[in-house]
Amino acid sequence: MRKLTRQHPSMTAGALLDWYSERVKESRNRIPSGSGDSPAAVEWIMRYAARRQDIYTLRRLRPLAQFWSHQVLKNDALRAHVDGSHSLAYASLAIRLDNALFGIAAKQDNWRVMHSLVKDKLPRDRWTPYMCLALLRAKSTVALAQVPRISSSVSYDPVAGHQKDEQVKLELWNMFLSEFGHYLRAAQVSETDPNQKTVLLSPWIIAALMELYSRSGKPEQTWNLLHMYTTMLFRDTLPNQYRKSSRPFVLRNSASRLLSHRHIYIPGPKLLNAILRAYLGCQKPAMALEAFSELSSTPLPAALAIPGAASPIDTRLVLEPNNQSILLVMDAIRYQKTLNHEAICLMLSFLKQIDRTWGTWRARDEPLYHPMFLSLRPMQRLLDWCLQVEAYKLVRPILRFQQGLFRRELRWNISGNRSHLWLQVSNEFSLLQQWKATLDKLCSRRWVKHDQVDALYAMALRVAQYREEARGTKAIRILPRRRIIPKNVF
Repeated sequence: MRKLTRQHPSMTAGALLDWYSERVKESRNRIPSGSGDSPAAVEWIMRYAARRQDIYTLRRLRPLAQFWSHQVLKNDALRAHVDGSHSLAYASLAIRLDNALFGIAAKQDNWRVMHSLVKDKLPRDRWTPYMCLALLRAKSTVALAQVPRISSSVSYDPVAGHQKDEQVKLELWNMFLSEFGHYLRAAQVSETDPNQKTVLLSPWIIAALMELYSRSGKPEQTWNLLHMYTTMLFRDTLPNQYRKSSRPFVLRNSASRLLSHRHIYIPGPKLLNAILRAYLGCQKPAMALEAFSELSSTPLPAALAIPGAASPIDTRLVLEPNNQSILLVMDAIRYQKTLNHEAICLMLSFLKQIDRTWGTWRARDEPLYHPMFLSLRPMQRLLDWCLQVEAYKLVRPILRFQQGLFRRELRWNISGNRSHLWLQVSNEFSLLQQWKATLDKLCSRRWVKHDQVDALYAMALRVAQYREEARGTKAIRILPRRRIIPKNVF
């Protein structure tokens, strides 16, 4: 099958499944007992269909996945035939296929497929963390979360021969609320009720609900969930030395998949970005800036400060920002101020303050500090805005600041303090090409020289190679490891 898909890249998942079914039928005539069917082949087709976002083929694969999961669980000989790790994977093949099918249906806002999938399951196996997250991230869930629970049975339309879409949505949402509705009610209570805020919730539930309310533009409910998590964190999760210490506890960036274990920390940027999106969703950029300043312990420029504004958050908790947080703050500054020279100067001052508080400047003063590196996207957005408002006098200070970021990051990479990085960019080299295209526009207007752009691009290329190596997914050694920092060009 792998060879077939390589020879025919445009082959659909349904055609591949038809070809596989024909080969299995032929093998039954050749093999005395059994056939050429295998769980590995079913899993391979499942992944191929999931990459193609093919819901129809995944639904056709469900009986095969359920059959092989049942066979692996009950047949000791088959379990011994495959090694231990694969036997566990094949035993959960049906669950993984249901998760993939439900997630793709949620992305496509296909509520009929989600409804039929949930109805087929037993009540105790109906909801998995992955399915809950996928449902809360669906497009129509934001509108459903605005209305109370509707207890009405789904009527069948004999003329059309299918259930109405809106009624299917309401029934599936009611099934979800019957399991997790008390969590949503706990997030919607007023802040004067302390009993509801100390309810022990799994981290993935808090993260999913915060994401839902941030998309809905409800900062009050998002703050309630953050306060609930802070109370639970300092009461039950943290070790005793952190609870008794007067120093703030910093939630750094980390891996965030399902967060299914109760003692797994929600990454700080995930919490911070939910608060910022909630304020931007209800068109309150000033409150978003103040929340960022307090939650990340980062002072803002004086022109952006709001006197007397206070956020309902425990000061013992500090959330590390990431590059997405920086982009959200830049959007808030743009909404609050008219996009002009002054706004771009404020954004540049903000980026410098971020670098002093969390980035390479602080790592220069504290060698053992693990820095948060600025990606190329905030700088590219700043340069694009300079092109938009004809702010040619600000291009040189921005590129000089960018050059300093590169030099300090390269110095950190060749030092002995280099460690694993949590990067927020999926492909550094594609982002590098986009940033280079912006520099070429500056060259075409003669705002910068070609020699300066070439030198800055060579420096950025070395930084991108170091970042890809730190990610651990690719072994990139294009340039030699020389302990030489390029000279300044701006």
